[in-house]
Amino acid sequence: MTITQQITEISDGPDKADQGTFNVKAKQLFADLKVMTQEFAVFIPQTNATAQQVNTDAGTATTAAAESAAAAQTATAAANAVAYSPATTYSAPDVAIGSDGHTYRCVGTDVVGVDPVVNTGSAWRCLTAYGLWLPRSGAYTASSREMVAVTMAAPWSLTLPLNPSDGDFIRVKRVSGSWETNTLTIARNGATIEGLAEDMTVASDAVTNFGLIFIAGTWRVFDE
Repeated sequence: MTITQQITEISDGPDKADQGTFNVKAKQLFADLKVMTQEFAVFIPQTNATAQQVNTDAGTATTAAAESAAAAQTATAAANAVAYSPATTYSAPDVAIGSDGHTYRCVGTDVVGVDPVVNTGSAWRCLTAYGLWLPRSGAYTASSREMVAVTMAAPWSLTLPLNPSDGDFIRVKRVSGSWETNTLTIARNGATIEGLAEDMTVASDAVTNFGLIFIAGTWRVFDE
């Protein structure tokens, strides 16, 4: 959005010491103020729209930075990961390769016998799911950086990662079904969404893709 409206400078006001020009200048001042009011009626919405666009662009840049950091973290973790063993004791920030080929980071303490592929997120978080859409059609707890492709045959809840850190994010895409018929609930899992201590409901088919990123203590929604 570009601010195109300019504000015209008003003329000098009347001077009671100059009675000869007082009336003329007074009329001109009132006319100038009327024009300025009309100009501000255009200028203010343009300014608000520009500020909104700046905020949107800032959010996009933050998301891109988070994605870049996530990619670097994933590459480092994957390089050091070995195959998961149910007999091994894991604690954060240990990494292991699951039976599905993805690399997982342990987020628990003294975790034994908990398969990262089937874990709900309390012990493991998937690091390498980013870049692959994960099909889900029922209650699921997402890990940070996951891209969840949802099927809406019935209402269900997608739970956000527990104890998020700044830069954590998920992406969501509806691949089949209707959000208007079967709503998707985004469960906040203890954090806030847009500063509100409320779960988020997706109930419009006008929305196809969206994401959430954790910034400054709350989940923020961004458009895809």
